[in-house]
Amino acid sequence: MTIHTQLRKKNYEVKSPELGAVEKARAAGIKVPDNSLVSYVITKSGKTISEKAEFAETAKDYDAEYYVNNQVLPAVLKILGAFGYDEDGIKLGGTQKGLGSW
Repeated sequence: MTIHTQLRKKNYEVKSPELGAVEKARAAGIKVPDNSLVSYVITKSGKTISEKAEFAETAKDYDAEYYVNNQVLPAVLKILGAFGYDEDGIKLGGTQKGLGSW
């Protein structure tokens, strides 16, 4: 699951994931121009989100738990929340209901 974003500034006050990925890529000798489109993934290695970010082309793994909890689940909850589902029910499996329960 690649995240795409554009570098918009030269100096960032907070180290964002895309900036972390760019710094690692530049340290590895990859040329990344300012204002370029950056494609990165969140990996399992690192403590902060910016430490976990790696260029998509050089990443060796990805953190599936991060994507489920921070990308997929919030979007799914917006839809399924209208039907009475909550985060625990989705994550822990819940029980399947038939049409008669509606």
